[in-house]
Amino acid sequence: MARPFFEASILECARMGSDYSEHYSVTESQTSSGDTYAKLDHPYPVLRMTFDLSNTHRDKYREDVTTLYHKCQGQFGGFRLRHDQDYSTNNYVDVPTATDQICLATATANVFQMVRWYGTQGDPTQAHRRLRKPVVGTGLVSIEGVTIASGYSIDYTTGEITFTNKTDTITGINKGITTTINTIAHPYAIGDFVHVSGVVGMTEINGLRGTVLSVPDVDNIIIDIDSSAFTDYVSDGTLNTTPQTGETVRTGAYFDIPVHFMDALNGNYNNANVVSGSFALEELLNP
Repeated sequence: MARPFFEASILECARMGSDYSEHYSVTESQTSSGDTYAKLDHPYPVLRMTFDLSNTHRDKYREDVTTLYHKCQGQFGGFRLRHDQDYSTNNYVDVPTATDQICLATATANVFQMVRWYGTQGDPTQAHRRLRKPVVGTGLVSIEGVTIASGYSIDYTTGEITFTNKTDTITGINKGITTTINTIAHPYAIGDFVHVSGVVGMTEINGLRGTVLSVPDVDNIIIDIDSSAFTDYVSDGTLNTTPQTGETVRTGAYFDIPVHFMDALNGNYNNANVVSGSFALEELLNP
């Protein structure tokens, strides 16, 4: 049976007074000569938090903690936790921007995983978190450093960004401070960020991207590329909106950490109305 995950987050009042630690999975071995060798099992940090709820009102403890524990069936189910020292892609706690973190391509075409890097960005051997639980509505996306507002969707339960391609064939290009591209019944709207490739003649435009500034009609778009010094268009060419080979996708967001209960939920009645309790949580790497 797959581990259930509840998109609810443990309440802030229950987080107060907690202790936390983060660790990496490192396997050490020792030779007969006394030399010690270490192997990093994977590049992902694992958060652990221990909660000591002393002198807590009994009803509040039951509602905020016990209910969640039973909903998860103890260690079985997962849920969201905001780590107050690390919840933003921008400098741990600052307001996210669309260029904060490089995304990793997945095995599925046009799908990218949101990531929080702690080492060299873009190198999957470096320390990083796969952001499986970004906060709903906070995700931002850029291609080649330009923030885009359309052409993608974010799954806030997995942290995956899926791009939807708008493609068309180029039939002509008119040079200028802005560039008019001729097509056949194009699908584009103002604000789309298009990639140009395969043009014969005006080769300087290949590999460039431009934002659609206006749509004069169904066969023409005007983009913000200054092509006034380019050579003349001869033939061919393709427009795409999805990230192309060699382009960098970046993202920014607030995020939660997916966690589960590590062990039993312990409690102790101080009197009829006050209870003390403790429990521990551990990060789930693949919820």
